[in-house]
Amino acid sequence: MPLPALCVDTGATLLTASHADTVRRPTLAELYDTPTSSWDEIAPALHDELEQRMPDGDPSTLPFRFAHWYLASLADYQIMNGGFMQWIVNGFAVNGAETIVAFREIGAPLAAHLVEQVMTALPPAFRAACTHEDADRCHRVPLLPRHDRLFNAHTVTYGLWINSLSAERGIEVLLMHYARHHRIGVND
Repeated sequence: MPLPALCVDTGATLLTASHADTVRRPTLAELYDTPTSSWDEIAPALHDELEQRMPDGDPSTLPFRFAHWYLASLADYQIMNGGFMQWIVNGFAVNGAETIVAFREIGAPLAAHLVEQVMTALPPAFRAACTHEDADRCHRVPLLPRHDRLFNAHTVTYGLWINSLSAERGIEVLLMHYARHHRIGVND
């Protein structure tokens, strides 16, 4: 016996489950124009736009506001999942200076300050190895110290990040406000 069709009222068209593969996702402009759109809706749409605009993974090819959004979003994601060490070892410290500017641009001066502290603690040899041409993290990891300023900077700043910045996902709120205000991915 066939399953009954499930109806979804989109406000414009009546769709059934049999048409699920043809359901159109809202555009970024539509999401920005809908006051009830959440971060969980806007962020994936922005990441889809990123994949189209940045196939080589180089944020310098993006319009500056989109690059700011991307770098701040990426750093927050990496740091929340594995601390500053994950952000560094996975190669994203390559854009450390730009990430500091990005956090300031979205209105997160404490995040910018914490990233700046960690970047300052990186050994010069590691910073020199962090180039787009040498993106192989296997060459960089041995340059990281085990128990010195970097480890201490990582521990202190990660604790501050978790306790100060992630309360009610403050960075996500700033990122969403920045994306909506500048209509990232639409007006650039």
